[in-house]
Amino acid sequence: MPVRQGVRSPYLTSSVPKALATAPASPPRDDDRTALIDNSRNIYLRVRLRCGVILMCRPEVFWLCPQVLQVLYSDVGDILALLPRNLRPLLQRTKIFVNHEYAYGLKSKPQRVQHTTAHHHHEWLLWARDRPDKVMSIEIYNAGDFCRMRQHWNGCGLLLHEYCHVIHQHVLGLQNQRIIDLYEDACRSGRYDRTLRRDWAGKEDDHDMHYCMVDHKEFFAEISVTYLAQGYKHLDRADTSQLETCSPPIMEPIVRQRLRNYKGRLLDPIPPREGHCNKFQPFTSGQLREHDPELYQRIVAIWDSISKWQDNHNKDPACCWKILAPWRAAPKTNAVMATGDTVSL
Repeated sequence: MPVRQGVRSPYLTSSVPKALATAPASPPRDDDRTALIDNSRNIYLRVRLRCGVILMCRPEVFWLCPQVLQVLYSDVGDILALLPRNLRPLLQRTKIFVNHEYAYGLKSKPQRVQHTTAHHHHEWLLWARDRPDKVMSIEIYNAGDFCRMRQHWNGCGLLLHEYCHVIHQHVLGLQNQRIIDLYEDACRSGRYDRTLRRDWAGKEDDHDMHYCMVDHKEFFAEISVTYLAQGYKHLDRADTSQLETCSPPIMEPIVRQRLRNYKGRLLDPIPPREGHCNKFQPFTSGQLREHDPELYQRIVAIWDSISKWQDNHNKDPACCWKILAPWRAAPKTNAVMATGDTVSL
């Protein structure tokens, strides 16, 4: 089944071009490249969390958005507690690149992006004149926006979505037929064509097509985030016709401001230890089981197989804080080499 066209992405702003999602057919001509923003020479500080996950932070993150370090420490810890233990080495070698802001393309007309993404392949990175060593990593393009946006999931759900892309690629394979079949069956069912969105609370219409309908990769990531949301059990069988009755409390400040005259339970404090939820309905694992029992059983089986996966990859060597050298293309080749020395702090 072909990917549905024209589906809005809740992770991308409306101004983000399609080029970010797919590499273009051909790179810019050599005589055009001097007019492009060069992100390949960006310097990142390497920070190792206690759990072993590596953050690669632009220096300005530390004084312009230092709170993102604590947020990521908390979210990564919650994610490691949620996921099967056999995935820990994979997550530990999946670096998270953190930017205060990011732009690519022409210097005269930069394309600014704010979302969070998983880099499956290096083609777009090379085309956008970025570092190819970001491949197989997660990247946060705007640390401040990430800290705000993650609150739509009441915690780690946004970052978990990207980790699920990593798991899809390395454990199942991006063309795994079981996932494709699940996606196609869900498309035919129509169950996800019109669902509630927590970030649209207080708007005239708070329904939209579920982001899982974009393609089979987003389907696996979104449904997994919901399946792994094990809290808010009192909402498992709630009336799903309106946010008031079925959504967990809302944390995100812009939505709360929009609801400032609202007197219902959506603005209640979040009970302790409830964990994350999804931004799209169904919001929790229990709601998914009620909403789509067959899909629920099939995603349970897939995650059972994931928990039995054997990771034979060698772990990255332990290290603390480092400045990574800039990158440049080797003369007359497409190879990429480091320039300068690595400086340890």
